[in-house]
Amino acid sequence: MKIGLSIPDFTWPGGPQRLGPTLAAIGRTADAAGFDSIWVMDHFFQIGMYGPPEREMLEGYSALAFLAGQTSRARLGTMVTGVIYRHPGILAKTVTTLDVLSGGRAWLGIGAAWNESESRGLGVPFPPLAERFERLEETLQICLRMWSGDETPHTGSHYRLERPLNSPQALTRPHPPILIGGGGEKKTLRLVARYADACNLFPGPQVAHKLEVLRAHCQAEGRNYDDILKTAMFQFDVGEKGENVDKVIGALRWLSGLGIQTVIGSVKNVHAVTPLEVIGEKVIPAVAGPPPASAKFPDLSRLFALWNRRGPGRWRSLPGPARSSGTRPASSRPRSGRTTTGWLSAATAGTGATPPTMPTWSAPCRLWSRPAAPSWSWAAPPAACWRRCGRLEGSASISARQWPSWPAALTPS
Repeated sequence: MKIGLSIPDFTWPGGPQRLGPTLAAIGRTADAAGFDSIWVMDHFFQIGMYGPPEREMLEGYSALAFLAGQTSRARLGTMVTGVIYRHPGILAKTVTTLDVLSGGRAWLGIGAAWNESESRGLGVPFPPLAERFERLEETLQICLRMWSGDETPHTGSHYRLERPLNSPQALTRPHPPILIGGGGEKKTLRLVARYADACNLFPGPQVAHKLEVLRAHCQAEGRNYDDILKTAMFQFDVGEKGENVDKVIGALRWLSGLGIQTVIGSVKNVHAVTPLEVIGEKVIPAVAGPPPASAKFPDLSRLFALWNRRGPGRWRSLPGPARSSGTRPASSRPRSGRTTTGWLSAATAGTGATPPTMPTWSAPCRLWSRPAAPSWSWAAPPAACWRRCGRLEGSASISARQWPSWPAALTPS
């Protein structure tokens, strides 16, 4: 497994006056520590999971150009560019420029965009989702055309380019690699199979299912599934003195077992740079090779397959792991003041893994009139949301974006 660094927040000690020196130090340290890539968000306002919109946010490609001058080996990309933010021809030129000036280290990270308030705040048109996906596919076609050297006019549903000239050409041949962010099974993963060199998913047990969907799309498109790099988001918290390193390594190996080849993660207290050095010294070498033969990890793919197949509203009929008595795990519909860990204990039985401790339920969920957790540990998402929705993406209390550290709770004890 390879490790990439995501830098989603620029509100650091010293304020704007220290942003340049701090970002430079982060880039140089990550490059020297062995991080495979460095990514920034392509947002103009800060997003909710990191703070209010007024927090500092640098424009993505300017920040990457700055980092290109501070680094020599790490690949550089946005996680991910919203397709509506830039005209396709300009986007192709921008990524090409980054690739040329960095010595062939640029990625094109791209997606259909989602932040409507940010777009409207800056006067960027925000079309409906179906149109944004149409624009995403056409943008990918234009970028690939320009990187191939084809200057013939392009007339599509949303864009018209009379001469898509791209000079100088990108150093990376045949083109800078393309990463499409998101796990949508009908459109996003189909576009990955058709156009991309990498996918990017939110971490969790659903990864195995998402990759099977991607495999099916690859078969339909005549694409070699193994040619696509499987990446996932992550959040590194190695502790002030590296006391959490073993948990982080366990979580990474767990994701590797699901099929993830690269994680791209933010780092707690990244401005201090010491956590980057700890990751470079202890984590990156540990996950570069196969896990020890003694390592055991729980396989929750069966549970997720059952939940997804049965759909929301039928979770009470979910059978438990096979037992001599044929009974379900000791968990039922969660009630206020009760924790629900029985099903996870059964799912992890015999694996040497320690189930997470679930929070206490006390507040109503907006999507479900049953109890949900008002405050929960980053290491333990509410089980009620899993059981009700079958997919974490469907929960009002927690989204898949908000639990990248959770697999650490399932590492061998």
